[in-house]
Amino acid sequence: MRAPNDAWNVELHVECLDGAAPVSGLPLLQLVAADAPESGPLELERYQLVASAAHGGTLQLTIEAEDTLGLLGSLLAQLANLDLYPIEMHIETRNGRAEDQLWLYTDQAPLPTAEQQQALEKALDAALCKS
Repeated sequence: MRAPNDAWNVELHVECLDGAAPVSGLPLLQLVAADAPESGPLELERYQLVASAAHGGTLQLTIEAEDTLGLLGSLLAQLANLDLYPIEMHIETRNGRAEDQLWLYTDQAPLPTAEQQQALEKALDAALCKS
């Protein structure tokens, strides 16, 4: 979550599945320090976008997708192209599936504009996997 002084507060919760290696064996600090992977095209299975009163007024975006390397980077790049930024993110990965929630704001106005919301919906619709 982004704090009022623009610093980020980050919590990482890792749960080991039965039979998995212990968390103590994961190179978490090395992973944090590593360069971000190249982002591929954004591919979503579904999304929901609603107005939220959180943080003084935001757009709440919920996505579901197959968890792939670079998924979050692709999403954040799409948002940045629209001058939309997460003020809070809940990132969940379970059984190979990403189930993420982001609360979006803009530096241009107190709330994202209707035009930004429409542009985001268009970009998200284009990212839906066609089955």
